[in-house]
Amino acid sequence: MCGTLQSFGQTGEHAVISQIKSFYSNTEELPYWFTHNQRGRISDSTNVLVSTDYKFNYDTATKHNFSGGANVQYVNQAASKFQIDQLYINYSNRWLNATLGAKHPNIKYNGLSSSNGNILWSGNTRAIPGLLLKANTPIKITKAIALNWGIGHYELGNDRYAKGAKIHYKSLGAFIKFNKKSQLQLGIKHYVQWAGDTEAFGKAPSGVSDFIDIFFAKKAGDENAIDGEKVNALGNHLGLYDIKYSYKFKNSKLELYHQHLFEDGSGSAFKNFPDGIWGVNLTNKASWLSSILYEYVYTLNQSGSTGISGRDNYFSNSFYRTGWRYKNRVIGIPFITPNTIENGSGNNRVKAHHIGAKLDFRKLEITIKGSILERLGTYSSPINPKQKSLYSYINGSYLISNKFLMSLSVGVDYNSYKKNVYSIGGALKYNIF
Repeated sequence: MCGTLQSFGQTGEHAVISQIKSFYSNTEELPYWFTHNQRGRISDSTNVLVSTDYKFNYDTATKHNFSGGANVQYVNQAASKFQIDQLYINYSNRWLNATLGAKHPNIKYNGLSSSNGNILWSGNTRAIPGLLLKANTPIKITKAIALNWGIGHYELGNDRYAKGAKIHYKSLGAFIKFNKKSQLQLGIKHYVQWAGDTEAFGKAPSGVSDFIDIFFAKKAGDENAIDGEKVNALGNHLGLYDIKYSYKFKNSKLELYHQHLFEDGSGSAFKNFPDGIWGVNLTNKASWLSSILYEYVYTLNQSGSTGISGRDNYFSNSFYRTGWRYKNRVIGIPFITPNTIENGSGNNRVKAHHIGAKLDFRKLEITIKGSILERLGTYSSPINPKQKSLYSYINGSYLISNKFLMSLSVGVDYNSYKKNVYSIGGALKYNIF
């Protein structure tokens, strides 16, 4: 599927893949898992999507790697039918991995997770342009301990309430190896929406000293800071604590994980416990059941309903009124749903049980996902009675030849508050070279 060139100890690989997808539904909507965590490519109004994806990879004899990609697509019923989905370049060596441009996050947990392994950055949106620097491999401190790090900058563009807003990102993680089979991973990720210009509030601070303040999450003390920002830190801060335990068997691997999200000091002090994701994933490379996953998602606490530290109101902000979104889609876990461009998230108090499984039969691969979701709205605008939904999804992909892959998807949504949704989708993927 990939052409390979070799000369002077250097290797290069490139690939071009085209695909067409089509959908039919009994309503004006598509099923939940047809449109969510699909990298922002498919909306409820999508009937046909055609895309072409180009990727290259170039290794040198000195252990330097250069790679990149571009994806263009046609989406009917979209306001902008022709779109650039990805456009990026990447450089890596033994200690550094750097990506410049718009690139989607890598798919984790075989695409079964409700958050793609990150409750704050799930792959639910179009690729956000920026620069990401991170460790290519964990840095060994001792035989048992290694550290991981990352830092990034992203541009959110002008089609939002706070025009020109930016995202700062950083992460730090530790790997503790108990033995060859057992490992504990601890980490923290920190995101900040900052800068930007609004009609109501004017420009948010965006100088070098302001970046230092948002980097260290200092309180907004500048006279130009927005009043709402002075309560906590300058900018709109979001973070998560990440804990994962993994154990390797002969042919399988078990992972237990929890991500605790927070948006202020009360959340970072666990006053909103047990909000976040609790999950378990089992993979088996020797079985037809290659992966199975369960996640429990809970965001009802939010540091309580009263007091200065209460009502965390996830993914919403008084200045960044578009909320934690890009191109009108939630950047984080999609169970937290958007409302209007002024009000941020219209529903951020949710409880969900989510399962996923992947089955491999040589040329046939089957993916199954199901979610039971309860929506309670927000503390200030509760949904009563709560909205209940059951989302089901199954996809079968069959490898016809080295060039062609055919897939068929079926989705059924049962809802307590609106019409049930039944849909079918088909796709054909062609590896040009």
